[in-house]
Amino acid sequence: MIGIKIIVALVLGFLILPGNPVVKQFTKKTIQNKSSVIKVEKSSPSPTPIIIKIQKNTTPTEAVKENQSSVDSTWIYPNSKQTENSGNTFSLQSYDDPGKITDWYKQKIESMGMSAKSFVQTKANDNVLNKLAAASGNKKIDVEIEQKAGEQVVKIKVSLVNSD
Repeated sequence: MIGIKIIVALVLGFLILPGNPVVKQFTKKTIQNKSSVIKVEKSSPSPTPIIIKIQKNTTPTEAVKENQSSVDSTWIYPNSKQTENSGNTFSLQSYDDPGKITDWYKQKIESMGMSAKSFVQTKANDNVLNKLAAASGNKKIDVEIEQKAGEQVVKIKVSLVNSD
């Protein structure tokens, strides 16, 4: 048994010498006759610097606000979190009643003085799909509010177009 340990030590020592491959794996037998893998890594002559970015601890709300910075926050429903952002379109999720969310967007469209408006609310078999569209001058907004039957989460999709 001592002879095996000496051989293993010599082999490991040989691997550490210059000119050997960077990573080698060996299997050795232990007294209980179980196998274990020993991974020997040799560092390169000039170490590569590792850059670690440390972020401050944020609450989920702060993290969501950071993600929403590139979105026009005027159209973000207050009790929601952003799930997606793709150019002029972003998606939100909320656990509020879809009717309450729809009313909030209707009031927002009214308060922005948008003249051309279309509000369609549908509910069939407990599936809710409300679509709102409005335009004024060079601005256009489309809002889709959806809640599937049996689900608590409400999905909100907002598309903004500014044709300057």
